[in-house]
Amino acid sequence: MDVALGRSRMASVLRSGFVRLLLAEFLGTFVFVSVTVGALAQVILSETSRLTNDALLSESFDPRMVVFLAEGLAFCLGLYVARGVSGGHLNPVISLALAVRGTLRWSHMLAAWTGQYLGAFLGMTAVYSIYHNAADDFISQDINRREGVASIFASHPQENSHWFLLFINVLLNSTLFSLLYFGLNDKRSDARRADHFPVALGLAITAIGLSTGFTCGTAINPAKSFSGSLFSAAARWDFDLVPGVTLLWFWIPVVTPHLGAVLGLVIYQAMIGNHWPPAQKRQTERRTSGALEGRILVRQNQVLQQFTETTEDVKVLS
Repeated sequence: MDVALGRSRMASVLRSGFVRLLLAEFLGTFVFVSVTVGALAQVILSETSRLTNDALLSESFDPRMVVFLAEGLAFCLGLYVARGVSGGHLNPVISLALAVRGTLRWSHMLAAWTGQYLGAFLGMTAVYSIYHNAADDFISQDINRREGVASIFASHPQENSHWFLLFINVLLNSTLFSLLYFGLNDKRSDARRADHFPVALGLAITAIGLSTGFTCGTAINPAKSFSGSLFSAAARWDFDLVPGVTLLWFWIPVVTPHLGAVLGLVIYQAMIGNHWPPAQKRQTERRTSGALEGRILVRQNQVLQQFTETTEDVKVLS
């Protein structure tokens, strides 16, 4: 009796939208962060002979290409994991923008945030548990390499970067990400209708990294940035930056992406979202296009049939 009652209560809890959203965002974010950070750890720690103390350099390939490709692929995989239940945010700034838009309850936004921050932190923990011995060996060879290990878990800005330029960089990245998210995930979009949204958004993240990620990486996910900063602080992997930038940089990738996400939503709605043709007009255009394609196909069949009949007549006469 008690067992049945306990199962009933557990089922009732799991049917709660709050809990389902939290679990889905937790697992999707865990996949995204663990794959992204794991790829970066492998690039840095497995090629120690090709690294310098100041930057990632390689004779044969640019490791940033590998990292940004892995980040886009990881986000795509995380979306496929979580999208069926939560819609697939995997980023606190997207949850905030959806709440501002009115398509997500504020209480559900808090559930998504809880899952995302927990998923990111545990994803970092999983990667650290795998690579901590390699990281210790890497640092033991040269104490200055601790910055390289720190950059595995947290975004590492370039030296002598002014805090305002870092702010603008992160604001631009997060605005582009939000704009692309809402554009690709619009129910009227071809990417959404063809279910290409996860792949397209993963490629969008890779494109952002390859185009504007030189200064500080993508730095568009506060859950990942905050968890990485906690790891760096706990392990005393400090960045040697210009005075006044270190403390500000801790907050820039955590706070600024929220501003960029809302700005991207506003831009998309003002310039694209509010200007879609009415649904009836789009349906008429589709029907017209379909009818035209049908007439072309019928005509092609008629021509093919006439050609076949002519060929048979020629064979008979010969």
